[in-house]
Amino acid sequence: MIIVRRMAAFGLIALTLTGTTLATASQAEAHTSFGAGLATGLIGGALVGGALAAPPARTVVYGAPISPVYAEPVYGQPVYAAPVYGAPVYGPPVHCHTAWHENHYGEVYKVRACGI
Repeated sequence: MIIVRRMAAFGLIALTLTGTTLATASQAEAHTSFGAGLATGLIGGALVGGALAAPPARTVVYGAPISPVYAEPVYGQPVYAAPVYGAPVYGPPVHCHTAWHENHYGEVYKVRACGI
């Protein structure tokens, strides 16, 4: 039922846009037809707004209206574990320098060489 309603709403929107375009599109003349386009847009907007704001149609089966049934969530509260942080680990100081290397094609490039 919702699909039909959406399709009707989209159809009305397309019809409104088409009507507004056709009402305002004319040959070049000295006067404007802004009022006609505005009136067409307002009327179309009122029709689409009325269609979208209307309450949904109720389906009646055996004399009782169908209403949605909502269930409680099946999960509990989230469980968060405490973060585990150890003491910082410091190693011996590392001394780095820049070195030039050559690959097997003869191209020279710079690398960072670190030793302990």
